[in-house]
Amino acid sequence: MISKGTIVRIEYVGSRGLPVLIYAKPINYAEMENYFVPKDELEDPKYNGYFLRIMTTEFGDGFCSFEH
Repeated sequence: MISKGTIVRIEYVGSRGLPVLIYAKPINYAEMENYFVPKDELEDPKYNGYFLRIMTTEFGDGFCSFEH
């Protein structure tokens, strides 16, 4: 689970119907990487990073947006 107050940068917004799928990366990407990705995957030469997948139905009242 992502901690309250985590800031993410939207990388991609899918638009093939509802709910809309959003791909995002947290601002503290490297710190979160150690939390989300198992060590063996991090060390795999094929590993190419991670992203967060968020459905708009998950937004509710707990999210806000702003321009940085």
